[in-house]
Amino acid sequence: MNIKIKIIAVDGVLRNPDLLSNLSEHFAKEIIQVVNAVKPTDFQSEELKDLVNISSFVIGRKVTETEIAVMFSHQKCYALASEEGCDFLMVLEDDVEILNDSRIANLLTFLPDSEVPTIWTFIKSHWSAWYMEGKETVACYPPPCAAAYMMNKAALRHSLKEKSIGVADWPVWSFGVKFKLIENAGFVLLDTPSYIEKDREKRILENSIHALLRKKKPSQLISRKWPFIFRVLIPLKWRYYRIKSRILPID
Repeated sequence: MNIKIKIIAVDGVLRNPDLLSNLSEHFAKEIIQVVNAVKPTDFQSEELKDLVNISSFVIGRKVTETEIAVMFSHQKCYALASEEGCDFLMVLEDDVEILNDSRIANLLTFLPDSEVPTIWTFIKSHWSAWYMEGKETVACYPPPCAAAYMMNKAALRHSLKEKSIGVADWPVWSFGVKFKLIENAGFVLLDTPSYIEKDREKRILENSIHALLRKKKPSQLISRKWPFIFRVLIPLKWRYYRIKSRILPID
């Protein structure tokens, strides 16, 4: 099984200095690569401003320049892995900590070879809803997964077909991917601020609907269906699954 591991770090300096050595205990060093994160200063100012405006319009909240850079950092990992060729790609942000070594050693046994684009996330976010499909935990809609996840070759191909917007965990292309959860995979997050979680629950559905009725910013980058999906459909589904279930307990 051909696997690649990419760790995203600003200027190649890991916030968790033990991550690389801990991974090397379970995986060959030659398949692990620290990828320099894309930074806002890597963009032309007008290009970055346009990306911020487009993404903010689609999602219905202010998207920061840092979020844009995070998105491109993940896409950079996809492009590198695609050039190298692999069956599975593991992407980790540099504030991930390894706790459960025994589970990590057996991680690949949970990943079947499939042509269905699939991403396995190792961390369950508050902004997510899940259901059981047989013995597997499957996402009701694309969940936040940017900190630690594995994707198969089909998902990797899918990720490079579509243009994206300024979030790493909810890119446009993720709606064509099946998301599954591997709990207790051995990965946790250090106590670092999240760029993604803030302000999600503060959005008001009525405001999102009103915003859709206003004059839209023309763009050839993003289909007009995406504002409806992100600003209306996703918040509705999130509320529905939170009320219904707690299909599974949400941390």
